[in-house]
Amino acid sequence: MHGHVDLFRQRVVRDILAYLRLACNPGDRLALARALEAPPRGLGRLAGVLVDEPATTLVELPSLADAFGPAIKAGAAALVATVYALHADVARGGSPVVLLDHALDQTGYRAWLERHPDGPARLRTVARLRAIAQRAEVGLGEWLDALAGGEDVDPVESDREATRLSSIHTAKGREWRVVFLPGLEESVLPHYRALHGRDGGPDEAALEEELRVLYVAFTRPRERLYLSYCRERSSGGHMETRHPSRWLYALPPDLLAPAA
Repeated sequence: MHGHVDLFRQRVVRDILAYLRLACNPGDRLALARALEAPPRGLGRLAGVLVDEPATTLVELPSLADAFGPAIKAGAAALVATVYALHADVARGGSPVVLLDHALDQTGYRAWLERHPDGPARLRTVARLRAIAQRAEVGLGEWLDALAGGEDVDPVESDREATRLSSIHTAKGREWRVVFLPGLEESVLPHYRALHGRDGGPDEAALEEELRVLYVAFTRPRERLYLSYCRERSSGGHMETRHPSRWLYALPPDLLAPAA
């Protein structure tokens, strides 16, 4: 798959990135809400308050914790101190991998993973993230911005010749020299649901949306686009006859040629 889509969907990675976002910007409320109980530190009741009061910032956390007793107040104060220590590391120009290591150690997240029943698997996921951060050629803030924008943040991956697989939606905003678009068939693109609406007939609004999706696919290559479809496709253990997408017939013939 293009980039590391599977990696950045992992909960452990999202937790670590929340701390790194807080290190860059202690006012990041969404990151604070995620980091509050990652790892679990007895602040669950305080986390519930943040759900009701999402505008709460890091600096307000200790006073908000007053209502829950000294243990929770101390835990909140410790978290605030940790985030500001990480923020100071960012100000000193720490690299993404150094700051990632600091976040793992200073928050107790690494130690918690080592005690977790699934610890070895989760630590391997962390190692994958760390390897990407280690190859980062920019500062932490720019690296996080690239992640948020869906950019390829691994120079080793991007420099290597490889076939990249991607859904059309994931490919939006990207370009490649050559693109292959398989499965250009009726009931695939346009999708079956667009062809058979609630009344059994075509859903015109859905068909328009499918056509916009196809336009995205057609505009991803810089030089050449390969289109293909099946005459037969296996489905549910039996073969089905397939038909080319209706939109293939709308393409100007002078732009088409059989693939060599």
